[in-house]
Amino acid sequence: MEELFAARERALTEPVEGLNGSLMYSSGWFVLWMEGSDEAIDMVLKRSSKRLRLHTQPRVIHRSRGPATLKEPLTLLSNQWPETPGEFARRIDGVEKMPGLEPREMWRRLAEPCSLGDGSPPRRVALVGADDMRSIELVRKLADRFDVPMVYQRFANSDKGTRDVGAAYVDLPIDGEPTRVQVLSRRALGHRMVRESLKGVEKLAVLLGPRPASAIELADSVAGFVHASQHVPYIDLVGQSAETAHSLTEYLSRKLRSAVTSRVSEATESRLFDVLFGPPPLQAT
Repeated sequence: MEELFAARERALTEPVEGLNGSLMYSSGWFVLWMEGSDEAIDMVLKRSSKRLRLHTQPRVIHRSRGPATLKEPLTLLSNQWPETPGEFARRIDGVEKMPGLEPREMWRRLAEPCSLGDGSPPRRVALVGADDMRSIELVRKLADRFDVPMVYQRFANSDKGTRDVGAAYVDLPIDGEPTRVQVLSRRALGHRMVRESLKGVEKLAVLLGPRPASAIELADSVAGFVHASQHVPYIDLVGQSAETAHSLTEYLSRKLRSAVTSRVSEATESRLFDVLFGPPPLQAT
């Protein structure tokens, strides 16, 4: 992440007018997605080649004209999972050969690879908890149970005064269908790139934790995420206290003006599986 932060610092202190971008590091590769004029993009490619002391021009895997979609000078993403540089290169080759892919879809295929095959899993759920480490540990145990890799991610926006936020995901073979479980920190809910990665998520399970103050902060973060998102997943609150779960269900239902369900359950691996993939609780407001 420090190298990515250095690149962000350069992008903000040596700005190119009208140019926005995203920079990703994964498996030994730096991937840069830029939107701007031809002149601005060529200037950055040339400047990057000189700084990195490349003997050839950077590899361009896609270039097209269309409406701009990136909103910030340079956002950052780092992926960590057991993939070699050669394997990542083969995925680049595969994406490059797919006709008609929009830049955003190409980026998602490289930034969020499915560990169970090509493309994106058709079924996706997400988990966020008041205790970030506890949530990640629960999903890691699911990965161990199914013997599949867990992909750890760090995101950062273009504000050089901010640090990165964490997220992770694991792809599981549930009923013969690849199913992605995304786990993210409370702070990550407010991040534009994280919200983009959550498009298509069917359910957001929210582990409230035992402390009412932390549970309320988490509920407010969920409300902010929903208000900033075009796609609103089904929200299921999981609390250890019936009183806390019920009061926050009513609070979020009023704030979001939509149905929110809740249940009382201990945050354990076996119960988490039921929360993520089982039927919703009967009560709803």
